[in-house]
Parts: sequence; C-alpha cells; structure tokens
Amino acid sequence: MAFENVVTQARKSKSSKVLTNRSISHARHVIREMLEFGLEHEETVNIVSGSLNDECYSTISDIVPKFNDKEIPIHVWVTDVPAENITNSFTNAIRESDTATLNDFPNTSKIAPHFVVVGEQAYRLETDHKSAKAILCFNDPSLAATLKRLVQTFSSH
Repeated sequence: MAFENVVTQARKSKSSKVLTNRSISHARHVIREMLEFGLEHEETVNIVSGSLNDECYSTISDIVPKFNDKEIPIHVWVTDVPAENITNSFTNAIRESDTATLNDFPNTSKIAPHFVVVGEQAYRLETDHKSAKAILCFNDPSLAATLKRLVQTFSSH
C-alpha cells in the first residue's frame, strides 16, 4: 500500500500505530492529513516549523479557510526566521484567517523541535529537520499531550 494511503487510513481509523515519514513529499501529505484530522474532530492545530518551507506548506494553504469557517484555531510558530519575512500562500491564508495566528518562536534557537500537534491526540514530530524525517500518530494521547504542554510553555511568552 502506498505511503499516502497508509497515512490517510490511519487518520480515518484514528490508528494508534506510530508511523514514519522520510521525505518532504511525505511530510506534505502528513501535515495535510493532520489538518484534516483537526477539521474532522474540531481540534486546535499547533505547528512549530523552521521556516514553513514553500515546497511543503504552500500546497496545503487551501485548508486554512475551512478552519476559519468552523472557527477552529491554527497556531503557527516559526523558529528559524522572523515570521513576518515569510510570504507564501500558506502564511497568506494564516494572516487572512480570523482563527489562525503566525508567531515568532519565543526562543530563536534553531534546535527547537518541529512538530504538528492536533488537540491532545495526533502529532507529527520531526526527528531530522534536514531530511524531513518524522514520526507520526493519530491516536497517542501521551506524546500529543506532552507536545501540547510544550506549546503552552512558549505560547504564554
């Protein structure tokens, strides 16, 4: 079964299996599926990224207005460059949304983990930024809650 089908099926079944992604094209699909999961379950999505790579994020900008329509928050933090310097279709959609925020990470350390966490259940945690390798799961309340707590520590700054 193709990687994309495995990930989509994991989202639809709220699988607790931990999967891995190994490329930017995989990352793009996983992040879209994480956003779809957030829409389906009406859960807040938090994203921490180095620079919101165009190759990955510009292809998923179409989903942001759906969050706005349902009044579901998306919060995005950028670690490697000032958020105001990023202009692509994803950041434009975030800036146009009433329920989304685009922020500079409070500590400009480039060693900050990059991840997506949806509510307290689903996540994608990048383990190698350069190659976009990551682990992901749609039903792991333990690690998802840990990532959400991490978000709360820097979002209060």
